[in-house]
Amino acid sequence: MNESDAVYKHRLGVVAVFVENRLDTAPRVNDILSQYARILVGRMGIPYKERNLSVIAVIVDGSNDDIGALTGKLGAIPGVSVKAALRRKNGVETADEVRSQKLEARTQNQDRVAAGEAKAQNEDGKEAG
Repeated sequence: MNESDAVYKHRLGVVAVFVENRLDTAPRVNDILSQYARILVGRMGIPYKERNLSVIAVIVDGSNDDIGALTGKLGAIPGVSVKAALRRKNGVETADEVRSQKLEARTQNQDRVAAGEAKAQNEDGKEAG
């Protein structure tokens, strides 16, 4: 693995966290952010009092799995919504695009496994005959 491959495994991105009812949800949001401190580069929180909403922008640098786990846990908190945008070599991709790519890779892997099993069964049938 060359250096650019290693860097590409870690994604740089921005996670937008929208927090309603800050007094109720902020402690849980902060606990989860603390659990993922190793991938947090920085954060900026803005209270938007006119809308009874707080907005947190979190800069992350981590694996797809870590970023996905972070956003999943935050998004599971009632009153919290999350959106991530991750950098790729030629632009930005959203977390939805990352999930789609993972699903496609998983499907391709399953197809390869199924093809290998079919080949093995075919070879077993030839040996038996």
